[in-house]
Amino acid sequence: MKFNRNHSFKYCVAEKVAPGLRRITAQNPGPFTFHGTGTYIVGQQELSIIDPGPDLRTHLNALSESVNNHPVQNILLTHRHEDHAGLASACASQFNATIWAGDAPKALPLHNLGDSPTVRLKQKYRKLNDNSNIEIDNYHLIAMHTPGHTSDHFCFRDDTHGRIFCGDHIMGWSTTVVLPPDGNMGQYIRSLQSLRAFDDYTFWPTHGSPITNPREWILSLLEHRAMREEQLMRTLGEEPASATNLIEQLYPELPLELWPAAGQSILAGAIFLVEKNMAECADITKADKNTVFFRLY
Repeated sequence: MKFNRNHSFKYCVAEKVAPGLRRITAQNPGPFTFHGTGTYIVGQQELSIIDPGPDLRTHLNALSESVNNHPVQNILLTHRHEDHAGLASACASQFNATIWAGDAPKALPLHNLGDSPTVRLKQKYRKLNDNSNIEIDNYHLIAMHTPGHTSDHFCFRDDTHGRIFCGDHIMGWSTTVVLPPDGNMGQYIRSLQSLRAFDDYTFWPTHGSPITNPREWILSLLEHRAMREEQLMRTLGEEPASATNLIEQLYPELPLELWPAAGQSILAGAIFLVEKNMAECADITKADKNTVFFRLY
């Protein structure tokens, strides 16, 4: 796959990237976050924040400065991972905004920037469902449940401007890691297929640049997953193996620091084969990348 790792940005600066849309990039670069988390501020008069980002004082300050006393109605979370949701609690408290998320508040990261438990308990929360409507200025965002990366992953569709905020489900700089047992490869692929209907939209991931050719890119991602499945089946056809045993065979040039993520993706792929009755393992309810061996039927 030909990834797009050209990404123009400035840390802790609200950059206008499209009409009614600004992005602030947090200083949390890494092997899974690329240059950092891109928090989106949607709207002009009444604002909503998509993926407030990691629990960093510098990022919260940048958000506060960018909001500039405009009312923030909503804090929208694509999913509960800390690099996306770490500041949800702080932003909800500071801006008196409602958190929209697929997970209940108890499952979301609590920030450590000094708010008291009393303030946290006063936060407003609404559970996202497929097709939830969230008002933004004078139009709506539509929540789309896209499980796979995590069970609680949502994309947000803006039909007015033809754009989709796709979190970690689709990225241009890298493939998405699927993390069992919460993440599920079959769900991930089905969610990818459901997004093919929006091939004339621009997709805005939380990490990296927008995707302006979603039709071709989603097809490439599906072909990549099919290729990985074929590799996995061919390797398991030779002898049973655990996900850890398979890393070196399937990812021979991968840096060691990325082996844990690769092991999780292999485990997700193997579980998907089991779900399709194409492979078996000792006990799928106890599937662990180090101890459970998979083999083809």
